Amino acid sequence: MLARLDRDASLTRAPLWQRAVLQTGAIVRTRWLEARARMRGGPVLAPARTFWGDEMRVAMPELISRTLVRRGYFEEGLTRQLIALVTPGMTFVDVGAHLGYYSLLASRLVGPGGRVLALEPAPQTLELLAHNLRECPNATVVAAAAFSRSGPMTFNDLGLEYSAFSSYTRPRMDFPDAICTAIEVCGVRLDDLLADAPGAPMFVKIDAESAEAQVIEGMAATLERRRPMVSVEIGDVDLPGVVPSRQVVDQLLGLGYRVFEYGSREEPLRPHVPRERYDYDNLVFLP
Repeated sequence: MLARLDRDASLTRAPLWQRAVLQTGAIVRTRWLEARARMRGGPVLAPARTFWGDEMRVAMPELISRTLVRRGYFEEGLTRQLIALVTPGMTFVDVGAHLGYYSLLASRLVGPGGRVLALEPAPQTLELLAHNLRECPNATVVAAAAFSRSGPMTFNDLGLEYSAFSSYTRPRMDFPDAICTAIEVCGVRLDDLLADAPGAPMFVKIDAESAEAQVIEGMAATLERRRPMVSVEIGDVDLPGVVPSRQVVDQLLGLGYRVFEYGSREEPLRPHVPRERYDYDNLVFLP
């Protein structure tokens, strides 16, 4: 598994001419799919093969889909951290599972004795997620948004093309051609969802597009009693009502967690010194 990731990740850091030569097929296929989407006037469903060999159905030219079609992986740092930390028999909770890249990876890592819970509220995205996990008997798709309370909530759905940025708040980025639709989805506290979960070690991956603080608030009992490992997407975008990333970091540090960042393939978990302001990244918190 790691040999293919090492090769593909090294290639992305190679000189432009070398990437152009060695990735000609992937580049041509990506551009062809993008052209088809423009002609169609909307996303085109296409297969993408992950670096560990699974095939996913993605929606070109959506951001994560385009990265998977071209590279076979997304977010090298968090990917390597999961490979280092997620082990057979664990329970993996994917908050903001999107199309299922991390859920699929975790399904392989936890094995038949483990369990994956993939949470996704947006209907079109949920459909692709379910398709991509259909052959993973240890994975369960949960049609809900993890939040600070359980019950109906309003969610801003940007559709498939911009699905990575759908959020309960105003989207983190402005897309002039995006159509934002306010829909009602099911919100769920992780404390409620995981109340009867087996006592196996747990990893919770949180990528909730500005709702990270609310997700953590809704899993207070789980954090106190179960002490799961947690990854959190951070990044300050100064949207009204969104909790600053430093406050999210301090929230977990106050519960006795240690925080790590990605260093390199040789040091996937490097101790992190909290900052006042954050660009986009993922941090890992260990009990």
